[in-house]
Amino acid sequence: MTSETKEELLAELSALCGIEPEYYDVAGNLHVTGPDIQESLLTAMGCRCQHFDELRLEVARRRQWPWSALVEPVLALSTSQLPAVWNLYLPLQGEAWPADLNIAWELLDEQGQRCHQEQVHGPLPLAEIRRFDSGTYGRASLPLPPDLAMGYYHLHIDVQTGAETRQGRMLLVLAPPQVYVPEILRQQRLWGLYLPLYALASRRNWGIGDCGDLQRLVHMAREFNADLIGLNPLHHLGSALTESISPYYPTSRCFPDPLYLDLEQVPELATNPRIQEYLAGLAIQTQLTALRQGRHVNYAAVAHLKQGILAQLFDTFLEQHGWPEAPRTARGQEFAGFLAQQGDLLQDFATFLALAEYWQEQQRPYINWQDWPGAYHNPAGPTVAAFQQECRQQILGHAYAQWLMAGQLQASQRLAQEERLAVGLYLDLAVGVNPGGFDAWRHQDLFAQAVDIGAPPDDFSPLGQNWHLVPLAPQALRNQGYRYLIDVLRHNCLPGGALRIDHVMGFFRLYWIPRGASAAQGAYVRYPAAEMLKILALESARQQTLVIGEDLGTVAPWIREQLAALHVFSTRLFYFEFQGDGSCRPADQYPEQALAAITTHDLPTLAGFWQGRDILVRQDLHLFPHDQAAAQAFRERRQIKAAIVALLTNKGWLSPEAAMTILDQDDLPESVKWGIIAHLAETPCRLVLLSLEDIFAWLEQQNLPGTKDEYPNWRLKLPLPLEDLAQAPELAHVARIMRQYQRGTVFPEN
Repeated sequence: MTSETKEELLAELSALCGIEPEYYDVAGNLHVTGPDIQESLLTAMGCRCQHFDELRLEVARRRQWPWSALVEPVLALSTSQLPAVWNLYLPLQGEAWPADLNIAWELLDEQGQRCHQEQVHGPLPLAEIRRFDSGTYGRASLPLPPDLAMGYYHLHIDVQTGAETRQGRMLLVLAPPQVYVPEILRQQRLWGLYLPLYALASRRNWGIGDCGDLQRLVHMAREFNADLIGLNPLHHLGSALTESISPYYPTSRCFPDPLYLDLEQVPELATNPRIQEYLAGLAIQTQLTALRQGRHVNYAAVAHLKQGILAQLFDTFLEQHGWPEAPRTARGQEFAGFLAQQGDLLQDFATFLALAEYWQEQQRPYINWQDWPGAYHNPAGPTVAAFQQECRQQILGHAYAQWLMAGQLQASQRLAQEERLAVGLYLDLAVGVNPGGFDAWRHQDLFAQAVDIGAPPDDFSPLGQNWHLVPLAPQALRNQGYRYLIDVLRHNCLPGGALRIDHVMGFFRLYWIPRGASAAQGAYVRYPAAEMLKILALESARQQTLVIGEDLGTVAPWIREQLAALHVFSTRLFYFEFQGDGSCRPADQYPEQALAAITTHDLPTLAGFWQGRDILVRQDLHLFPHDQAAAQAFRERRQIKAAIVALLTNKGWLSPEAAMTILDQDDLPESVKWGIIAHLAETPCRLVLLSLEDIFAWLEQQNLPGTKDEYPNWRLKLPLPLEDLAQAPELAHVARIMRQYQRGTVFPEN
């Protein structure tokens, strides 16, 4: 009879499942994970732990894994670790292998071709013995072929003992030791521009920044000798565009949103006079003018307009180029090839979007897939299959939009390379997805639906943050062979560009919050970082994509150390780079393998920071736990501003006389703005990324964490149209500062 209590078993099961028993917040306060939180998170992972007997059985099962599983689902190695072995787990007879043991195993490459096979008869050397209540198990280590190339392999094994045969499958990942870093970054320090693409105003777009604007920005970047253009996540936002609009709250992380399409670049528009005439009409032109002039992005109106035109363009495509199964032109063959390459993933995504449209047409206000009739919850079920047959053209229309979007993004990166930007575009990968969106629908077994992810309380969010994103269950992801992670990375790594990984600590651990609890009532859950990072390195190397990790907030030092060893660039924000005595960190003490910036989308702009606008807004919206917290925030902000003034004075960029009066100025002084930018330019960081908001000293930040409808998050357009940006003196001044500190690529003349 066991003497273990339920609390002890919950603690052990939590440890086995990666739930950390405690954590320290940014203030150094210890937070212990209590039994209630443990039980909620374990239940979300699929563990049966509410009743004592179920909990005891669950612990016994987890203790015994992987010994009872034949092989582990994944073995991830660096090519530098070869030669290597893989482990086989089997029950023993007493203390020895079964006498009639026969093993046959093979390795298949990514094309399904056998590249190695082997048979083993008789007993093997015992590498380890483990005893459980259910029996005794042994581990054998078998050698892998020593000459395997970088890539993915599938190991298949058949084990026969007497009349019993067991089979196992394992994914073998062979990755390079580090992620890809372009050679030029080993030699030079570069700089670039950051902007939220949706917020880019122009006199030609349809009310939201698009790929046409992006291509014009590429030309402008070259003019000012910038080598990088950083963008917000371009992930698909889904069909429900009236609530919770955020590029970091996508329906899928695998597919971009056609909202960013420049429809005027689509060949089918140039060959259809009827659509051209429709767009030239007074009603549409009036609508476009209103969308362009609006201070906020009207997502729903833009989507309605673009989706209607896209449907007509796809009809034109079918008429001119044929259906995918019988293409009549080279362009038709290209689309058919895209469909074949994307496979079931795109088919399912387009089906999901078509289903959402169908419910809207039926006037059923379904926001999430969980609201749909139950028969549609299963993507592989007969009801969904019947819908795919019945609505094939609408489904193909969504796939067509993805084809256009992929083409325009690739064209934008090619243009950056033609313009000799050393890196070109960096795409941003959100940390999670909408629980009611496509990824969670297609991979229901991968996501822990009863919890959210977020962040514990910190200085900028005293109540903590709940991002309302659904987390991946670590063991389920591993059991799947990381197929989802591989798909996500492949769809976001632009060849020759860069990938920013939002909250890169999510490769190591995520802060889980039980659904309905406050953001302060969560716990950290560990992820199989060693394997996930090797997959990241492999995909980065294949696409030659630089990787930048957003490692801000609560970051354990060992996480930054592992990322640095992998050559993942760190992110260093001026706002956070202060020393123990409160002074600004000297430029020469910034790390070299890093991207330096002033701020991010979740933090105040430089002008807003100086004015304390973020504190005022939070105070007005009652986002501080008490009035004293707001007063303390103002005092701390003034201390930071004083440290900034001291930094710039010590550098000789501010006179002592100016320093005495500048602290009390509400508006950001020009000398402070340019001084901070020069300070970052002076650092050894290989990359400096400057937002347009900070260069032009615009006040409003794009997102105010902790708010939903109280603040126009992710809707604010930039105040200056694209056509006027290049003519403004600010960009030329930035270019001079960067040139002074030898940033930016200088190519020899042809």
